[in-house]
Amino acid sequence: MYTNWKTINKLGKNKLLATSYIWLVIVPIVAKLFSLAEDTLDFSSVVPGLILSLTLPFSWKLFYISAVFVVLGNLVYNFCCPEIIKDYPDYSDFKEAGLSSQYLQSYAKRIQHKVDKSIENVLENSGHAQRDGYMKDLFWKISDQENTTGKFSRVICFTLYSIGLLLLLPTIFNNIYYVVSQL
Repeated sequence: MYTNWKTINKLGKNKLLATSYIWLVIVPIVAKLFSLAEDTLDFSSVVPGLILSLTLPFSWKLFYISAVFVVLGNLVYNFCCPEIIKDYPDYSDFKEAGLSSQYLQSYAKRIQHKVDKSIENVLENSGHAQRDGYMKDLFWKISDQENTTGKFSRVICFTLYSIGLLLLLPTIFNNIYYVVSQL
């Protein structure tokens, strides 16, 4: 299984996955409230035959477990994804942030043990540091190098996200089936 940080970054920034923190709090509270209530509420006196079931559906349990896996994936992502990829997935994002070549040179020095000869060659041309082509070239060389660092962390993060998303599928399909069956 090949994964890189740029692929994982798209998952890490996904708005739907970001809500998993909320579900870690809401689902147990709702489950506790449901456990305190009776299994059904009878509204037959208001609407004949209207009885609501308050038992916690299986899909909520899967939804919660899914949120746990996604949150764990987010933790790995936040701690292990290289800063340049997490904050600036593209050169246009880097440029939009108004950062200069000094940031890139500083970043390259911080990862010195990983800097290959092509980045060193670009750094030697520091007299041309303000030219856009130089910064773009340096940005992509550093970004591409960082993209494949931390193989173990990448595999763990991608696996946690994948499990979390796969656990959501039954909930999504059950809800679609319910809506379609009601038509």
